[in-house]
Amino acid sequence: MSVIVMNDSENLTIRVAGRPATVAEIDELGDDFRSAIAGGSLGVVVDLSEVGKLDVTFLQLLVSLRATLARAGRSLSCRGLSPDHPARRQAAALGLSAAFDGCEESPR
Repeated sequence: MSVIVMNDSENLTIRVAGRPATVAEIDELGDDFRSAIAGGSLGVVVDLSEVGKLDVTFLQLLVSLRATLARAGRSLSCRGLSPDHPARRQAAALGLSAAFDGCEESPR
């Protein structure tokens, strides 16, 4: 898995690409998410346009990141998941649809 972090004047973007976002990669993702929380960007964008399989560990991490940022008056949005993306169905089946609140379909 490749994680690329990009920062502009308003948002920090974390692009997760390559392999699945699963428990095997959670340490690396957790470090990037903690860095995003520590940064001063008003918003954090998680780009999932190149991610296939997600597991419950990743979804829980995403929900936690959203809650932590919200408590600080900051926002989390996702990009790269079409409304019919398999990850959305997986999240719904696990009762974690809220992980994708604010997600948008990636522009092509």
